[in-house]
Amino acid sequence: MLYSFLLFFSIIFLFFVGDFDLRTNLFFVCGFFVIFVYKKFSILQFLNRIKYFLLALFFIFALATPGKVLAYYSFISVTSEGILLGLNNVFRLMNTFLLIIILMNTIPNDFITRFIVKLCFPLNYIGVNSQRLAARIYLTLAYLESYRQFNINHKTFFSFIEIQLSNKSNNLRVKIEKVNFTKADFSWFCGLISFIVSLNFFIK
Repeated sequence: MLYSFLLFFSIIFLFFVGDFDLRTNLFFVCGFFVIFVYKKFSILQFLNRIKYFLLALFFIFALATPGKVLAYYSFISVTSEGILLGLNNVFRLMNTFLLIIILMNTIPNDFITRFIVKLCFPLNYIGVNSQRLAARIYLTLAYLESYRQFNINHKTFFSFIEIQLSNKSNNLRVKIEKVNFTKADFSWFCGLISFIVSLNFFIK
């Protein structure tokens, strides 16, 4: 039940994180940092892996957003609106990544797989195979786990790819139990949709 509540509110958070302003995103980033320290997760290692991506994202918005010019050189200019927008998007992306890492370190992969498959169960009516979806999710989580264990960076990335393509990498045998959509799951699904619609209407 606890895992269900965590995933329930995590999905709601990810659904609305795009509407958060800079202060709200900064508040959640600080909150996730506290959780990382309390759980003894490696926050510095995580930031080191995505630092170039975050810097690139920040400079794209800082240099490409029109507004009040703070500094310029030739055809390059930095605006105050661009800096604020860049920071907001960096914090938004960090919130998404930090939440996913916390979930992956707290909730078993099998539970996450079953939860997502049940959440996507209505897609069966438009031709989506839920069992194939479960296999794809399981493989994704398995490779994410191997990614973390291998300690990949810009120096070891190609070695990791070479191992995955060679015979040295163990083949993943996926054996997933059939996921059934029960009345309780239907209640959870209706509650999630109703809560998201109501909250979205209340915010806007």
